Amino acid sequence: MSLSSLHEKNEPEPWYKQFWPWFLIALPGSVVIAAIATLYIAIQNPQPLVKEEYYKDGLAINRDMEKELAAARAGLQAHLSFSEDKRIINIALSRLKENMPLPEQIYLAFIHPADDTLDINLLLNLDQDSLNRGTLYSGIIDNGIATQIGAQRWYIQIEPSTNDKNGLWLLKGEIPSGTTSAVIGETLE
Repeated sequence: MSLSSLHEKNEPEPWYKQFWPWFLIALPGSVVIAAIATLYIAIQNPQPLVKEEYYKDGLAINRDMEKELAAARAGLQAHLSFSEDKRIINIALSRLKENMPLPEQIYLAFIHPADDTLDINLLLNLDQDSLNRGTLYSGIIDNGIATQIGAQRWYIQIEPSTNDKNGLWLLKGEIPSGTTSAVIGETLE
């Protein structure tokens, strides 16, 4: 055996032909690829969970609390009921203070807990024929929206329309999934 042939056998292979350098390069390389994929997904599907006007919304919380307190003092309660197909909604408003006039129109907001694109706002009119049975507001809900209301949990807000001068109040509550009726509002006695 010659010395040159022995020297050739002991000479290490170049680094790019060995396993461990590529393994060590692949670990941070896979992290970079995963970060780029995550960034792409985040850009393509933004989730607007933080409102742009969060400061104004924070200030409005105090006004909402005053409206909720006014509704509780008046003993306002809303009895929501849906038809079986969830297309027709009826709201019966009851109050302890009979001298408090109720509005001709109310806003009803269905607020989705996680996705603000699913929020639903309805303007309901007073049913004049129901005044002798109690104050009843009714409306028809779009069929696509009706199926969503029955399948998911929703937050509810009820308040008089903005052109109503009978007072400011606000009722807040929650409707669990699968429910066809609910009572919203608390009374202070």
